[in-house]
Amino acid sequence: MSGKVTVVIVLLATVLAILLTLNWSPTINPPTSHALSHNTINTTDFTRPGFPPLAVVTSKRLPFDLETAKAEGYLESEHGGLNAEDRRLLAHLYGKVNSVLEWGIGESTTIAAFTRLPRYTGVDSSLEWLGSVRQKAPAHYRFVWADIGIARGSFGRPTTMDSASKFPFYSVGALAQEPEAFDFYFVDGRFRLSCAAAAFLHASAHGKSRDEFVVAIHDFRWRYLSGRPTAADGSSIAGPGAVKNPKPYADILDVADAIDGFLPDSPSASQAHMTVLRRKPNVTDAQIRAIWNHAKLDWE
Repeated sequence: MSGKVTVVIVLLATVLAILLTLNWSPTINPPTSHALSHNTINTTDFTRPGFPPLAVVTSKRLPFDLETAKAEGYLESEHGGLNAEDRRLLAHLYGKVNSVLEWGIGESTTIAAFTRLPRYTGVDSSLEWLGSVRQKAPAHYRFVWADIGIARGSFGRPTTMDSASKFPFYSVGALAQEPEAFDFYFVDGRFRLSCAAAAFLHASAHGKSRDEFVVAIHDFRWRYLSGRPTAADGSSIAGPGAVKNPKPYADILDVADAIDGFLPDSPSASQAHMTVLRRKPNVTDAQIRAIWNHAKLDWE
């Protein structure tokens, strides 16, 4: 029914099925998921009154323009975490692909809507934030709540390891419901290293060659250059599940090349905080699964 949210309970068997398909062997079973989506894609309007009809969204792509986006109500603030170079790069990528899956929603979601991206799935650990962002999204965009237990603050970090059994679901739950690969996977939420690994595996499992998709991780620059974030007392805020690498996210460079945005080998070449990655040739799924398995409890 158009305009209403359907809460879809995906059985644990669905998640396990995709894991088995990918030959994953997580030691902790992901729990059920809760997807927030409309049950129709032929509605004629955005969920927010006044936005263009879906026919416009699916028939004509638009280049992103910041001032127009703000004037038309797509973007209320430029303080969503993207700097100018991130925004330019993301708008360019969203403008030329037809499908995107995001972990961590917000300003990037509005860029997707503005450019009339046809297929979109967004994952977040905050139900409140999901409800807010989807008000500016097309009715056919799909949003998935990743239940990782009690999260703190606007960045959705878990408060304790008590819900660790739910953590692996964050990176794989939404993918278990997607029978087709995406052109672009954008990682900007929690569990970033495991999400990036899961993205590469999902695309591979559904027939995408390494040249047909890319994966990007936001904040790669400062995490790579500054190391793992710490609390005021100097302790890690990533919890006991943190990957013990002084340069967070660096492990993904063992299986993927940085091709745009922040380049670790040339940090001054771009002011972007995000890094765009392409799977290296001759890398095996087993190598990528090892990264996912190692990082599945690391919520940074």
